[in-house]
Amino acid sequence: MSEIIQKENLWKEIIISFRKLLRNYKKNEYKFIKKWKMSPTKFEILRFLYYRGESLIRTIIEELVTTYGNTNYVLDKLEKQNLIYQKKDSKDKRSFLIGLTFEGNMMMEKVLVEYVSYLENTISKLRKSEKIALIKILKKLDF
Repeated sequence: MSEIIQKENLWKEIIISFRKLLRNYKKNEYKFIKKWKMSPTKFEILRFLYYRGESLIRTIIEELVTTYGNTNYVLDKLEKQNLIYQKKDSKDKRSFLIGLTFEGNMMMEKVLVEYVSYLENTISKLRKSEKIALIKILKKLDF
């Protein structure tokens, strides 16, 4: 077997492994999110606001790489559920700040405790040194 074919086979195996890992992660994450009666977008927005605090709508859209229409639709639903609030930005009256309500914050604390446990369980097969090595490798590849 030529060197080029060997290299291509190695890359093919790496790419297939990444795809399988990502597909399985997303499938299992989706099951987890559904358990809490949320869509992936709702979960991402709530998690973003939990960690980042009050944010402008455009910041949420940019960070989560989503569309304005979809984000506004989800934000309206979350506000009706009393999980978030919207208020005018004091610096720019045309913009709105979005934040978690007390109820939204309390719910996300419960969800994230379970989510972190799920994540830890997902990579529990790896020793700590392997987890650190994996992070270094992924950073080196710029993933």
